[in-house]
Amino acid sequence: GEMYLGGKKKKILGVPIKSSMDEAAAIFGAIVRVAPFGKLTARAMFNIGRAREKQGSNESAITAYQDVVEKFPNDPLAVDAQYQIGYIYTQAAKSGNTYDPNAANKAKTGFEDFLYKYQHSEKSAQARDNLKTLETKQTSTAFEIARFYDKQKSYRAAAIYYNDVIRQQPNSPEGDRAKKRISELRAKLGDAALQPPAVSAATANKKL
Repeated sequence: GEMYLGGKKKKILGVPIKSSMDEAAAIFGAIVRVAPFGKLTARAMFNIGRAREKQGSNESAITAYQDVVEKFPNDPLAVDAQYQIGYIYTQAAKSGNTYDPNAANKAKTGFEDFLYKYQHSEKSAQARDNLKTLETKQTSTAFEIARFYDKQKSYRAAAIYYNDVIRQQPNSPEGDRAKKRISELRAKLGDAALQPPAVSAATANKKL
């Protein structure tokens, strides 16, 4: 299994006929089935994750890593498995030309769980750096969306995203700018004009 994970391909008559990662995953999967709580099972589960990650099968890789964390939480490989969950979602968040906020949120959760469970790991410093980068990007994206709605004069939508910026990183440069703009909009339009429709309706009903 380790050889296939390293890139060796299955051959028939000298011709490669099967993905080495598929073969590795099949072998490690057999170990898990035969000995679900054996001394090599955590390693087999982790290696299934590695094989699927190398293939770009992110969901399958994450499932394998989660199995390690949940079933073998005290195994040293659980630390690496939890870290990889955050890492895979981080890569997914910035793949291609678009930013995926859903993947970014899952990446944050992955690294937050890592720091909660394994705060003394040698990878904790890198996890904190990754988390900070994700939070900064999330705040920057929310501010850009707020500015877009602001320019379109969709002030209620803009206020929602400005408030997201303030909630995420209140002391950041974007947070300071968001606070200033919210104050300007309140002075210009009144607080009610910036409230979500449900809140505005509830307020109106109370007055009635």
